[in-house]
Amino acid sequence: MKWLAVIGLMVCMTVSKAQEIVVDGIRYYGDWMESATIAAFQDTGLSGDIIIPAGISYEGRTYAVTKFERFAFSECRHIRSVVIPASVNETLYDCGYEFYNCTSLEEVVLSPNMQMLQGTFMGCTSLQRIVIPEGVRYMDYVFANCAALRDVTLPEGLAEVGRECFYGCLSLTEITLPASVTSVGTDAFAFCRGLETVTCKAAVPPSCLGKFGPRIVAVNPFHDIALQAVLYVPADAVESYRITYPWSEFYSIRPITDTSVEKTEPDDDENVFYAPSGHRISAPSGLYIQGGKVRYRTQ
Repeated sequence: MKWLAVIGLMVCMTVSKAQEIVVDGIRYYGDWMESATIAAFQDTGLSGDIIIPAGISYEGRTYAVTKFERFAFSECRHIRSVVIPASVNETLYDCGYEFYNCTSLEEVVLSPNMQMLQGTFMGCTSLQRIVIPEGVRYMDYVFANCAALRDVTLPEGLAEVGRECFYGCLSLTEITLPASVTSVGTDAFAFCRGLETVTCKAAVPPSCLGKFGPRIVAVNPFHDIALQAVLYVPADAVESYRITYPWSEFYSIRPITDTSVEKTEPDDDENVFYAPSGHRISAPSGLYIQGGKVRYRTQ
């Protein structure tokens, strides 16, 4: 009978560890010993502007919010904006697709400590602009079919722009790949029919490989756009790009003559307002930054 008692105790412990709680309309679960995981699980009742806390309280203790469950907010079609705290540190491949098909999502502030993005905003058809944190090294399927996306800032340090990362981003007119990029995946920019300018700062043309069955073959991430878009690359690498597939498919390859970017950095001045992208704005509206803090004002 003792072994039955032990099994019963283990079952009770497992249930306790898997217990879910709700804080401000968002569900969490965790081991309740160290940290908590965001587990909204297609809770279509969530709406408006969501600010995820860095920690939550449960039975008199506070737990750090450190990661998302896979598909955590998927199909939450009424969320308009999201702020993700610095406590969230996505590194594992079992995470991903956190905001899949959140069709009303317009603005996002990502945690600066996220290291990978996988399918995170796939199908977010209202998302227009976003800044990817400097710590992100790998992206895969992130913005597939984000038809309204037109302004993306990719960080120096990003190594891989993975499969279908910007597939079908019809409103995207320009993109800059940082010098750190070493590979671009299958159909990464396929059917981005509005893309006019591609700037790649890498001194060596990034590899473009894909898996077809058991074989690894060269692929063209720029399917349907290489003839219309202008490719800008470092001046001393122009010839390398011209002879390297699929970069050689671009009809026009030109040297980068000016790599400077006009951008303002948010400060603590209470009388100055910034968009989530870090650019100064004349008046606050929607999600904005004031005095070094993220704030929200209704339209």
